[in-house]
Amino acid sequence: MRRLLAQTEARSQVGARFLPQMMDTHDYAGSANIWLPLGGLLAIFAAVWGTMGFLRWRVPKTHPVAQKLKSAGALAAVSKVIERDMALKTNIKLSSTTLTPSFAVQQSLLKLEVQPLNELLWAYQKVVQKKIYYVIPAGKNYSLCLHFFDGKSMDLAGKEEAVRHALEFLIEQAPWALYGHSEDIAAVYKDKRQRGRLAAQVKQRQAAIRAAAVPPTVQAA
Repeated sequence: MRRLLAQTEARSQVGARFLPQMMDTHDYAGSANIWLPLGGLLAIFAAVWGTMGFLRWRVPKTHPVAQKLKSAGALAAVSKVIERDMALKTNIKLSSTTLTPSFAVQQSLLKLEVQPLNELLWAYQKVVQKKIYYVIPAGKNYSLCLHFFDGKSMDLAGKEEAVRHALEFLIEQAPWALYGHSEDIAAVYKDKRQRGRLAAQVKQRQAAIRAAAVPPTVQAA
Protein backbone atom coordinates (compact mmCIF):
# COMPACT_ATOMS: atom_id res chain seq x y z
CA MET A 1 0.00 0.00 0.00
CA ARG A 2 2.84 2.39 0.85
CA ARG A 3 4.48 1.75 -2.56
CA LEU A 4 1.17 2.23 -4.30
CA LEU A 5 0.55 5.60 -2.63
CA ALA A 6 4.08 6.66 -3.48
CA GLN A 7 3.07 6.76 -7.15
CA THR A 8 1.67 10.17 -8.10
CA GLU A 9 -1.01 8.81 -10.44
CA ALA A 10 -2.24 6.23 -7.93
CA ARG A 11 -2.29 8.80 -5.12
CA SER A 12 -4.42 11.16 -7.19
CA GLN A 13 -6.89 8.41 -8.05
CA VAL A 14 -7.22 7.32 -4.42
CA GLY A 15 -7.51 10.91 -3.17
CA ALA A 16 -10.39 11.57 -5.54
CA ARG A 17 -12.44 8.94 -3.72
CA PHE A 18 -12.17 10.64 -0.26
CA LEU A 19 -13.38 13.98 1.11
CA PRO A 20 -10.80 16.34 2.64
CA GLN A 21 -12.70 16.30 6.00
CA MET A 22 -14.17 13.60 8.18
CA MET A 23 -17.97 13.61 8.14
CA ASP A 24 -20.02 12.87 11.26
CA THR A 25 -22.92 10.72 10.11
CA HIS A 26 -24.63 10.59 13.53
CA ASP A 27 -28.42 10.92 13.30
CA TYR A 28 -29.11 14.01 15.39
CA ALA A 29 -32.80 13.84 14.50
CA GLY A 30 -33.07 10.81 16.77
CA SER A 31 -31.91 12.85 19.78
CA ALA A 32 -34.28 15.65 18.84
CA ASN A 33 -37.17 13.20 18.89
CA ILE A 34 -36.46 12.69 22.60
CA TRP A 35 -35.54 16.18 23.76
CA LEU A 36 -38.17 18.18 21.88
CA PRO A 37 -41.17 16.46 23.57
CA LEU A 38 -39.39 16.64 26.93
CA GLY A 39 -38.72 20.33 26.43
CA GLY A 40 -42.36 20.82 25.50
CA LEU A 41 -43.53 19.13 28.68
CA LEU A 42 -41.19 21.26 30.78
CA ALA A 43 -42.47 24.40 29.05
CA ILE A 44 -46.09 23.41 29.75
CA PHE A 45 -45.23 22.67 33.39
CA ALA A 46 -43.49 26.05 33.75
CA ALA A 47 -46.45 27.83 32.15
CA VAL A 48 -48.99 26.13 34.44
CA TRP A 49 -46.86 26.71 37.55
CA GLY A 50 -46.27 30.34 36.57
CA THR A 51 -49.97 30.92 35.94
CA MET A 52 -50.89 29.43 39.33
CA GLY A 53 -48.26 31.57 41.04
CA PHE A 54 -49.49 34.72 39.26
CA LEU A 55 -53.13 34.05 40.18
CA ARG A 56 -52.20 33.39 43.81
CA TRP A 57 -50.19 36.62 43.83
CA ARG A 58 -53.12 38.59 42.37
CA VAL A 59 -55.71 36.84 44.58
CA PRO A 60 -53.92 35.61 47.76
CA LYS A 61 -57.08 34.02 49.16
CA THR A 62 -56.89 31.33 46.44
CA HIS A 63 -53.59 30.00 47.81
CA PRO A 64 -53.96 26.56 49.49
CA VAL A 65 -52.52 28.00 52.70
CA ALA A 66 -55.19 30.72 52.72
CA GLN A 67 -57.88 28.12 52.12
CA LYS A 68 -56.50 26.10 55.00
CA LEU A 69 -56.44 29.05 57.39
CA LYS A 70 -60.07 29.94 56.78
CA SER A 71 -60.95 27.42 59.48
CA ALA A 72 -58.81 29.35 61.96
CA GLY A 73 -60.75 32.58 61.49
CA ALA A 74 -60.79 35.62 59.23
CA LEU A 75 -57.80 35.51 56.88
CA ALA A 76 -56.64 39.06 57.64
CA ALA A 77 -56.76 38.45 61.40
CA VAL A 78 -54.96 35.10 61.11
CA SER A 79 -52.27 36.68 58.91
CA LYS A 80 -51.61 39.27 61.61
CA VAL A 81 -51.31 36.54 64.26
CA ILE A 82 -48.82 34.63 62.09
CA GLU A 83 -46.82 37.79 61.42
CA ARG A 84 -46.74 38.57 65.14
CA ASP A 85 -45.78 35.02 66.07
CA MET A 86 -42.99 34.82 63.49
CA ALA A 87 -41.30 37.80 65.15
CA LEU A 88 -41.11 36.12 68.58
CA LYS A 89 -37.66 35.25 69.89
CA THR A 90 -39.01 32.16 71.65
CA ASN A 91 -39.78 30.42 68.35
CA ILE A 92 -38.10 27.13 67.51
CA LYS A 93 -36.39 26.74 64.14
CA LEU A 94 -35.86 23.26 62.65
CA SER A 95 -34.69 22.95 59.07
CA SER A 96 -37.02 25.17 56.99
CA THR A 97 -39.81 25.15 59.59
CA THR A 98 -40.51 27.63 62.37
CA LEU A 99 -42.59 26.56 65.37
CA THR A 100 -44.47 29.45 66.95
CA PRO A 101 -46.91 29.33 69.88
CA SER A 102 -49.79 28.93 67.41
CA PHE A 103 -48.44 27.67 64.09
CA ALA A 104 -45.93 25.46 62.31
CA VAL A 105 -44.69 27.50 59.33
CA GLN A 106 -42.67 25.67 56.68
CA GLN A 107 -40.97 27.93 54.13
CA SER A 108 -38.73 27.14 51.18
CA LEU A 109 -38.07 28.53 47.70
CA LEU A 110 -40.98 26.62 46.14
CA LYS A 111 -43.17 25.82 49.13
CA LEU A 112 -45.15 27.50 51.87
CA GLU A 113 -47.05 25.37 54.36
CA VAL A 114 -48.79 26.63 57.49
CA GLN A 115 -50.44 24.34 60.03
CA PRO A 116 -52.22 25.61 63.16
CA LEU A 117 -50.95 23.89 66.28
CA ASN A 118 -54.50 23.62 67.56
CA GLU A 119 -54.94 20.97 64.83
CA LEU A 120 -51.90 18.96 65.94
CA LEU A 121 -52.96 15.36 66.51
CA TRP A 122 -49.74 13.44 67.09
CA ALA A 123 -46.01 14.15 67.37
CA TYR A 124 -42.89 12.16 68.16
CA GLN A 125 -39.13 12.10 67.74
CA LYS A 126 -37.76 9.85 65.00
CA VAL A 127 -34.24 8.42 65.17
CA VAL A 128 -32.69 6.69 62.16
CA GLN A 129 -29.48 4.70 62.68
CA LYS A 130 -27.18 5.08 59.69
CA LYS A 131 -24.99 2.12 58.74
CA ILE A 132 -22.23 1.47 56.23
CA TYR A 133 -22.74 -1.78 54.31
CA TYR A 134 -25.77 -2.38 56.57
CA VAL A 135 -23.42 -3.35 59.43
CA ILE A 136 -21.05 -0.57 60.54
CA PRO A 137 -22.78 2.19 62.60
CA ALA A 138 -22.29 5.63 61.02
CA GLY A 139 -24.20 8.01 63.27
CA LYS A 140 -27.89 8.85 63.64
CA ASN A 141 -30.37 11.19 61.99
CA TYR A 142 -32.91 12.94 64.20
CA SER A 143 -36.21 14.51 63.20
CA LEU A 144 -39.50 15.64 64.69
CA CYS A 145 -42.60 14.20 63.04
CA LEU A 146 -45.84 16.19 63.23
CA HIS A 147 -49.21 14.75 62.17
CA PHE A 148 -52.35 16.91 61.92
CA PHE A 149 -56.12 16.35 61.90
CA ASP A 150 -56.34 16.69 58.10
CA GLY A 151 -53.85 13.88 57.45
CA LYS A 152 -50.96 16.15 56.52
CA SER A 153 -47.57 15.67 58.12
CA MET A 154 -44.28 17.50 58.62
CA ASP A 155 -40.87 15.89 59.12
CA LEU A 156 -38.46 18.39 60.69
CA ALA A 157 -34.82 17.32 60.65
CA GLY A 158 -32.31 18.66 63.17
CA LYS A 159 -29.70 17.84 65.73
CA GLU A 160 -30.68 15.66 68.69
CA GLU A 161 -30.76 18.51 71.21
CA ALA A 162 -32.70 20.80 68.86
CA VAL A 163 -35.30 18.10 68.13
CA ARG A 164 -35.72 17.34 71.84
CA HIS A 165 -36.12 21.04 72.62
CA ALA A 166 -38.71 21.42 69.83
CA LEU A 167 -40.70 18.46 71.17
CA GLU A 168 -40.74 19.99 74.65
CA PHE A 169 -41.93 23.27 73.09
CA LEU A 170 -44.80 21.47 71.36
CA ILE A 171 -45.86 19.68 74.54
CA GLU A 172 -46.07 23.05 76.26
CA GLN A 173 -48.00 24.77 73.46
CA ALA A 174 -50.28 21.87 72.49
CA PRO A 175 -50.68 19.65 75.58
CA TRP A 176 -53.81 17.98 74.17
CA ALA A 177 -51.95 16.22 71.33
CA LEU A 178 -50.63 12.65 71.48
CA TYR A 179 -46.87 12.32 71.98
CA GLY A 180 -44.54 9.41 71.45
CA HIS A 181 -44.38 6.87 68.65
CA SER A 182 -46.83 3.99 68.64
CA GLU A 183 -47.49 1.39 65.94
CA ASP A 184 -51.16 1.34 67.00
CA ILE A 185 -51.52 5.10 66.51
CA ALA A 186 -49.65 4.88 63.20
CA ALA A 187 -52.12 2.26 61.93
CA VAL A 188 -55.11 4.35 63.03
CA TYR A 189 -53.69 7.53 61.49
CA LYS A 190 -53.31 5.91 58.06
CA ASP A 191 -57.02 5.09 57.92
CA LYS A 192 -59.06 8.24 57.22
CA ARG A 193 -62.15 7.09 59.09
CA GLN A 194 -60.25 5.92 62.16
CA ARG A 195 -58.14 9.08 62.08
CA GLY A 196 -61.35 11.12 62.21
CA ARG A 197 -62.49 9.28 65.34
CA LEU A 198 -59.09 9.77 66.97
CA ALA A 199 -59.14 13.45 66.06
CA ALA A 200 -62.55 13.82 67.69
CA GLN A 201 -61.16 12.37 70.93
CA VAL A 202 -58.17 14.71 70.82
CA LYS A 203 -60.48 17.69 70.18
CA GLN A 204 -62.52 16.76 73.25
CA ARG A 205 -59.32 16.62 75.28
CA GLN A 206 -58.32 19.98 73.81
CA ALA A 207 -61.61 21.55 74.84
CA ALA A 208 -61.34 20.11 78.36
CA ILE A 209 -57.79 21.43 78.82
CA ARG A 210 -58.75 24.88 77.59
CA ALA A 211 -61.84 24.95 79.77
CA ALA A 212 -59.78 24.03 82.83
CA ALA A 213 -57.33 26.83 82.04
CA VAL A 214 -60.07 29.49 82.05
CA PRO A 215 -60.75 30.92 85.53
CA PRO A 216 -64.39 30.37 86.61
CA THR A 217 -66.75 33.32 86.39
CA VAL A 218 -67.70 34.67 89.84
CA GLN A 219 -71.35 35.57 90.12
CA ALA A 220 -72.16 38.70 92.05
CA ALA A 221 -74.14 38.10 95.24
